[in-house]
Amino acid sequence: MSQSQVLITSDNKTPLVEIIVWILLTVSILAVVARVATKLTLVGQLRLEDYLITISLLFAAGQSVAAGIQDSNGFGQHIDTLNDGPVSAILKSEYAASTLFIASLCFAKLSVIIFVVSLAKTYKMVTLSLELAIILWAITAEFAILFQCRLPEPWNYIGHACFNRVAFWTYFSVTNILTDCALVSIMFFIAWKIQTSWSKRILIMGVFGSRIFVVAAVGLQIYYSNRALNSGDPTFSLWQASISTQAVQCLSILTACIPYLKPFLESLESGLMRADDLRRRGKVGISGYGSGDRSIPRATNFELSIPSNEANFQSKNSRLRELTNIQRRPEPGYGVTTVTGAEGPSQDWDYQSQRSQAMLIKEIRTWDVDVEGREGNLP
Repeated sequence: MSQSQVLITSDNKTPLVEIIVWILLTVSILAVVARVATKLTLVGQLRLEDYLITISLLFAAGQSVAAGIQDSNGFGQHIDTLNDGPVSAILKSEYAASTLFIASLCFAKLSVIIFVVSLAKTYKMVTLSLELAIILWAITAEFAILFQCRLPEPWNYIGHACFNRVAFWTYFSVTNILTDCALVSIMFFIAWKIQTSWSKRILIMGVFGSRIFVVAAVGLQIYYSNRALNSGDPTFSLWQASISTQAVQCLSILTACIPYLKPFLESLESGLMRADDLRRRGKVGISGYGSGDRSIPRATNFELSIPSNEANFQSKNSRLRELTNIQRRPEPGYGVTTVTGAEGPSQDWDYQSQRSQAMLIKEIRTWDVDVEGREGNLP
């Protein structure tokens, strides 16, 4: 065994904290990389929620680096065994780590909210209110941490006048739990409305509900922080609170990435992410995901162009353009026939066109179809 190897003992938790910090950061990096790779593979582009979770990861990486600096200066050891220099470095690193931790959680939550909005437009006001609450929560927490102690050393809470740090971190953690519970509740409601088999519905609810593990980690953070914040030996007594903080940060990022992983997406018949992205890019006209009451008609417009010399509408000679919105004003020399169907059980409609040509349409979803043919070629 190397003489320079540091062992984990009852009086030295530095190696343990350091190992856990880098392991959890690695898990966060792998989760975000897997999410981004899946999104690029299935959709071909990144959206706002992907950039938000990437920003969250960058803040988490900075927080882990700050925690690593703490460890290198003796965090996890008793304060009476450390000199003033390492103690000051530990306090400064903790100060930086706290601000980065808050920012990382904020962007991870915002990423989840944007994802929820993309699934259920009908809850936009609810999610917007929650989004504003999270932003205000993060901003106020950042200001509180930045000015937690008297200037010019706001990071030095040993022997200096500071606000009640126990009360602040309790408030911050409880609010963190409440916002996560709100996110889980909204996602559960969305999953309940998805029209699919019970097994898949349970899988979806399980994936969305995985964020409850963040709540459990925050509970541990509250317990260990409240027990150690007023300790006279903060460099040692806070090691458990530091580990729980890393767990909260990692789980917040990980649970925001799980719904984007390919095995989960492939379990959904509608392909939640792909359908949403294609819809927003204008390549499909479905007004939402396969959720909600299917008896409600939907209005979706498409354009179907057929060459003018094919009056019999034979598919082998027809030309289908990319689905686009119906043009309200037909081009000169074209006659336009509009056929509208309502979603519901399969029914038959006989529709008489402008040229007295009847077409039989059997459809399940709502479609507005414009059939364009050059005048003089259709009977």
